[in-house]
Amino acid sequence: MVSKTATLSTTALLILNSLMIGCSSLSETLTEEECQQVSPERLGEVDGRRGRTTDYFRQHQTSCQKLNIQFDEEAYFKAYTEGLKFYCTPEVAFQEGKDGQDYWGVCPDELHKTFEEAYKKGRDIFLLTQSRDEVRSEIARANEKEANDKTLVGDIKQVYYLLSGTSSTERLDRKEADIDAQIVKLKSEAPVIKTTLERQIDQVDYATNIAGAMTGTVFGFGLGHAIQGRYKETGWIFTVADAALLTTAIVAANQYCTSSPSTTDPSATTTNCNNALPALAMLGFFGVRIWQGIDLWTHIEKSPYTHKTLNKAPSLNLSLMPTGLLLTGTF
Repeated sequence: MVSKTATLSTTALLILNSLMIGCSSLSETLTEEECQQVSPERLGEVDGRRGRTTDYFRQHQTSCQKLNIQFDEEAYFKAYTEGLKFYCTPEVAFQEGKDGQDYWGVCPDELHKTFEEAYKKGRDIFLLTQSRDEVRSEIARANEKEANDKTLVGDIKQVYYLLSGTSSTERLDRKEADIDAQIVKLKSEAPVIKTTLERQIDQVDYATNIAGAMTGTVFGFGLGHAIQGRYKETGWIFTVADAALLTTAIVAANQYCTSSPSTTDPSATTTNCNNALPALAMLGFFGVRIWQGIDLWTHIEKSPYTHKTLNKAPSLNLSLMPTGLLLTGTF
């Protein structure tokens, strides 16, 4: 029985493939019609999503030069950078390697290592699949040769293989099985391809965590942890600590502090405390508040969707134009 997770991953993979195909609808060398129709923003995004190098910008300029069309370089490269955010993900890297596509080192430094690791696993599957195909071709040729061998020696071999339970391709069969095992292992290490729904859930979680961090930093008392869904885990500790320290500070101030008219300004009063407890309680209160804020904001960094994450769910818009199917998106 196929699991729901496996079905979602397969669906996501199909979506990913279709998006990559959609991005390639623009020719590598633009036609006259494409030069007149496409905007630099859309052109830059498509090139970025395809993992093309920046040399393509000059190629596009050359293609459209005879029509006196020059693309806005700043607009192109801004969109190109956004397009790379879609391309430079482990999911795309793995699929590109698995499909035997080349990687031209276009991802920024902070994403390059992760991309290359996933790309290498996909590439290994591609190379192993080629090796397996070669082995299968050898097996097919050996079986065909054996079937066409009508000599006495051939008949003796057939009897021997039948009695011994072996075959002339036994070594090749073992090699094929070994390659299959390696491919299965590498596929099990493939990056998890998230569906659009899963990505949207991550975004909602991120927004909730931000709201909790802001609320907890301003108001304290574990309210931020309650919003983040972590009240039972640690939020109650801050509720108790804030309430206890603030209450202690107020009670101690009433007991040990007195107010009297100021000697320099009769309209003003001065407060004198003959005990350090109120000050210590307030110091503890603000210390707990700082600890609370740090705990709330660092939790955001552990979220699957942080402000550093580039795997954001694109808002996709598929539009039909005379030049073909163009893919746009906002990030």
